[in-house]
Amino acid sequence: MKTKINHILPVLLLTAASGLTTVSCNDFLDKTPDNRTELNTDQKIAKLLVSAYPDVSPNELFELYSDNSDDSGPTYGYYQLSEKECYNWEDTKEEYQDTPNSLWGGYYGAISAANMALKAIEEKGNPASLNPQRGEALVCRAYCHFMLATIFCNAYDTHASESLGIPYMEDVETTVSPRYERGTLEEVYRKVERDLLEGVELIFRPQIPFHPQGRLCLCRPFLPLLYETRFLQLRPGD
Repeated sequence: MKTKINHILPVLLLTAASGLTTVSCNDFLDKTPDNRTELNTDQKIAKLLVSAYPDVSPNELFELYSDNSDDSGPTYGYYQLSEKECYNWEDTKEEYQDTPNSLWGGYYGAISAANMALKAIEEKGNPASLNPQRGEALVCRAYCHFMLATIFCNAYDTHASESLGIPYMEDVETTVSPRYERGTLEEVYRKVERDLLEGVELIFRPQIPFHPQGRLCLCRPFLPLLYETRFLQLRPGD
């Protein structure tokens, strides 16, 4: 009898311990591991769109790449090594806010936020009440891709259908180290135009309570820039 008890007791203890461990693990795994935002309300979606506006600017890079910058020799040295590298059109070894790597990550980070908002709106069934947010996300996504193409691709010309573009991100990323296709520059511009026109239509609908000045600030500078870049390059004599 003692022998049976000695065999049964460890089994019972092991079973009880396993049960407690399973419950504890389930409780732990059921909790959100960090403070990420769950886009389950219209207000949260609207707030996320703040991150769809890029916090980077290519102004300094464009200045260094252009004829507006001169090499004055040792009398006036460069402030940061990357400035000299960009001036000489070299790969940058030093990274800060305005270097190519920062611009690449900054614009794609904003695109990611726009795509997350679009996905959350789609999961709600694309209600009309969220048309302003959907339109805003589309315009932001279009603008960021346009800037990436402006920085990292050839100028749009008659060879745009043969020139390499940049990956056009239309979905939320859910895998590690995915492989993207660059497509052509012409394809990128077509998608930019598609998102921009759809977004503008959603934002400018009369029944949507969107401040008129906000509409102009969001779309007015971008529309002429897109078409000027795309069409005047093809017709330089006009």
